[in-house]
Amino acid sequence: MRIVGIHGINQHRQRPEELEKAWRDVLTTGLRSASPEGTAPDIGFELVFYADLFDEHRDDWKGDQEQPIDPVSEPGPAALLAEWAQALDSVGAEVPHEEQKGVGVPAIPLWTQAVVQRLAASPGLQGFGEAGVQRLARHMHAYLSHPDARHLIWERLERVMRNEPPTVLIGHSMGSVVAYEWLHGSSDGDRAELPLLVTAGSPLGCGPIVSRLSPPPSLPPGFGRWVNIAGRYDPVAWPKQLAPLFGAAVQDESCPFRPWAHNARTYLASRPMADAVLGAPL
Repeated sequence: MRIVGIHGINQHRQRPEELEKAWRDVLTTGLRSASPEGTAPDIGFELVFYADLFDEHRDDWKGDQEQPIDPVSEPGPAALLAEWAQALDSVGAEVPHEEQKGVGVPAIPLWTQAVVQRLAASPGLQGFGEAGVQRLARHMHAYLSHPDARHLIWERLERVMRNEPPTVLIGHSMGSVVAYEWLHGSSDGDRAELPLLVTAGSPLGCGPIVSRLSPPPSLPPGFGRWVNIAGRYDPVAWPKQLAPLFGAAVQDESCPFRPWAHNARTYLASRPMADAVLGAPL
């Protein structure tokens, strides 16, 4: 079985080969735990790595800035932050508000700063920090707003997919958006059918993303099954169910994990991930 993964944001400090090994190891362990025989199928795994592109094109895409997100000059990233904060409220997440943390009034009273603080304090985005939350919103916006960003990331994906058609394509976080658009945009006669698409921690249903998806929400051609896995306390995976938007063929699965809820390794180790992959044709 050949599996291809597409990572999400905040992997800029990772080495591609180390991240690929981490994904493979966690996924294999999860498959072994879920298998009745206690063994994992023989898998070949390859990761599509693109985090370095955001550093290389930082000035062009304005995807990585240290100052707070200004909702006037950056309405796209601000809209994403607003939706993810709404996701926190929807599950009743016990996250401290700004006044509870004793944080002073910022010099520029932007509501986005309070939202970033709430998201960074949530167990779901544990490890991100405030800079990571801002990067998450800005990089997602950069991908959706700059055609050359789409093109360069797609090139990386094409390179991996051409090696050998995979049985399973796993897109985590922004990687799920890349997978969805690529499956639509590359639908030519030369591409082999994909038996299984798995989206994990996906923001595909988030309003500011839906409004700029290319094409609008629909089932991509040329794939067998689509399993979407959303952590209950993952604010980025919002809304939790994609079937109402993308079609009844999407199989929505929920996970109760709370700490590190948006982390790729949490999803890769989950039972719904193992069940989906074990159910794919060998």
